[in-house]
Amino acid sequence: MNKNMKKTYIIAEVGINHNGNMKIAADLIKKAKKAGADAVKFQTYNTDILIKRNAPKMDYQKKNDSTKETQYQMLKRSELSIKDHKFLIKECKKNKIEFISTPYDIDSANLLISNKIKLIKIASTDANNLLFLRQLISKNIKLIISTGVSSLLDLDKIYKDKTIKKNIKKINLLHCVSFYPAPINEINLSVINSLKKRYKVNVGFSDHTKELITGGLAVIAGATIIEKHFTFNKNAKGGDHKSSLNFKELKEYIANIRIAEKTIGHEKKIITKSEKNIKKPMQKSIVVNKNLKKFHKLSIDDLTTMRPGDGIAPYNIDKIIGKKIIKNLKKFDQIKYKFIK
Repeated sequence: MNKNMKKTYIIAEVGINHNGNMKIAADLIKKAKKAGADAVKFQTYNTDILIKRNAPKMDYQKKNDSTKETQYQMLKRSELSIKDHKFLIKECKKNKIEFISTPYDIDSANLLISNKIKLIKIASTDANNLLFLRQLISKNIKLIISTGVSSLLDLDKIYKDKTIKKNIKKINLLHCVSFYPAPINEINLSVINSLKKRYKVNVGFSDHTKELITGGLAVIAGATIIEKHFTFNKNAKGGDHKSSLNFKELKEYIANIRIAEKTIGHEKKIITKSEKNIKKPMQKSIVVNKNLKKFHKLSIDDLTTMRPGDGIAPYNIDKIIGKKIIKNLKKFDQIKYKFIK
């Protein structure tokens, strides 16, 4: 990896995939750490002020969960109590992995802040929620904000706001396609660099595809943060399990990111350390393609190239044509500057 490049920050998102079971949640924390993640993320909310009881499931939730459970019921089942938060934060500390959560209201955010959480993730749900973002930006925290279901026009309304712009150093953005799993032909990783240039912030990728290589591809495209859902069982009850990775997949996914980091390097094209010893054996030199007599005037028809490259390099061909040789040469003899005048 380029020594000047910071290690990609990888968030293993549990979200609500613990299904309200703290034993499952604790096990997912351990597995996130074992897989190589830097942080594990949950969701902090009060279901009764987040969603109406009769709110329909989103399309991907219907597709991924065929049960009759409503969206309200699903969220209520996985709602974390104050006690749950303390337990999960303690488990993260024990496993030496950062605890992150996504609050969906200011009271939930304050709960996290009261537990000394300094990095908070904002879901695409609130990507355009200027009121909420202004409330948070005044706190002594940093934000990671997903940008799913948002256009540049939407985002401009947020990031050209005076309060937000003044505190832009507190913000990291995540490019995101808010569908689970996201279609591979819609993830448009080129957006990562365009967001960096437009808003002058770190940009990452909240990856909702089912692929194991997309995190690495996003890093090559410029992402500095990667977020990926994972679960204990893809067939468990709930809307996110089917589009999440299991432990084995998460481990491979993260390994692919670390490989991608090593491939980036720098923009200068050089002969690498491992190439130096094979440059001459691999490349070619200019040779004659027939027997030639002394004082013969060389033309392009007299010349070809052959390995090894320890003679005159082919890019010097114009320095050879039209010169006279001062000795007899046999077919496939290398041309040397001392043989011509």
